[in-house]
Amino acid sequence: MKPKVYVAMSGDIIHHGQINIIKTAQKYGDVIVGLHTDEVIASYWRIPVLSYEERYAVISNIKGVFEVIPQNELDQTENLRKLKPDFVVHGDDWKEGYERKLRDKVIDVLKEWDGKLIEVGRTKGVNLDRLTDLVKHLGVTTDIRRASLRKLLGYKKTSSHYGGS
Repeated sequence: MKPKVYVAMSGDIIHHGQINIIKTAQKYGDVIVGLHTDEVIASYWRIPVLSYEERYAVISNIKGVFEVIPQNELDQTENLRKLKPDFVVHGDDWKEGYERKLRDKVIDVLKEWDGKLIEVGRTKGVNLDRLTDLVKHLGVTTDIRRASLRKLLGYKKTSSHYGGS
């Protein structure tokens, strides 16, 4: 049986940096992608351009991806404990900022079964902010903004209690 390799990603705007991570992960075993749900992406970035189902269809058809499962939280530890992968492959861009705590948790949980973290250096030429801006400017209409607001309201947890009786 081949080793299990876990890669978490949004998969919303596929670029050669993500393909590089998947290719690196393939070298270590069967690649299982933890695909962030729409709610997870909206919690840390923006409303995804593609739905989870659309992103699932794309990612599951990338050469070298063995399986795609939902990543229901930004914190990977729940999926990692279920799968107990031999390796986790991630870009090295999470060593600083808010993602540093997520990285530390992954390192700690991998120690539970002697798993290894492999960090891939940033791929030259990838500018996700530029790609996101290009997608945004493809044509935003009132209907698109309205649909995005509906999605966002559906993702965010709101209180059903407003102080009245």
